[in-house]
Amino acid sequence: MAAGAAVRKDAPVAVTRVVQLSDTHISAMEAVPASLQVLIDWIVAGPPDLVVVSGDIVREDPDDADDRERARQVLAGLPCPVAVIPGNHDIGFYDEPELFTRRRDAFLTTWGADRFEIRVPGWQLVGLDAYALGDPEHDVWAAGALDDRNSVGVFVHQPADGDPDDGWQMFPAPRQHLTGLLAASATLRFVATGHRHCAAVDERPLPGGDPEVARIWAPSTTFVGQEPYLGGDPSPGAVEYLLAHDGTFTWRFVTSASRTVDVGGDAPLPGRSPEAADSFRS
Repeated sequence: MAAGAAVRKDAPVAVTRVVQLSDTHISAMEAVPASLQVLIDWIVAGPPDLVVVSGDIVREDPDDADDRERARQVLAGLPCPVAVIPGNHDIGFYDEPELFTRRRDAFLTTWGADRFEIRVPGWQLVGLDAYALGDPEHDVWAAGALDDRNSVGVFVHQPADGDPDDGWQMFPAPRQHLTGLLAASATLRFVATGHRHCAAVDERPLPGGDPEVARIWAPSTTFVGQEPYLGGDPSPGAVEYLLAHDGTFTWRFVTSASRTVDVGGDAPLPGRSPEAADSFRS
């Protein structure tokens, strides 16, 4: 679960399959939420090459060591490599800078890293710490990770923009650092986030970047979101990515209730027709 986690050696020849889980909100005081367990069972039945957990791993309190350990145990049971990045409930929000170092150290003790850089055929996958944006060490590393000749996919807990100014949006300074990093990546193909508990697609161009970059919001695995942001679906679920070794990709939302999916991305990948994708069941 550390940075640069290896991907399964038996990955398909044509594509690498990645599943994004977000906002799992696991608690030591409660059973694994039913909607998350459905997704875990789906993963166990057909393991992907990689699972990315894009923050808010624990229920609520970044200082609750029992919740961190319980979340570690749950995710350690997945039969595939797992890469994680923190959310605000794991490491604290932007308005508590005096607690950041201690909380990040606790996160690192449990998970090994607060970021990742994983290479798969045709792709560079980069996980950013949304709460370290602006830290010179983090941003120098991120700039290097994003400067790659292969297609680049980025995971970060919060979207840079597009969500309401309700106090939980990314603050202006980290937003500026994030948009600058993303705009400088010449081969960026998608940015995957969580945080708002809604499966949605931000159709607006990435500020300062390539207008073709996909901006994908993952739902919570656990909670029904408060609003259908950007016309999306607040139902619990996950996102599945099929990354072709030629740098193209498709992705789909998977709902915990029905496990049906919607498809986005490039042209159909080898072995995955649009019809097969539209009728996908697990």
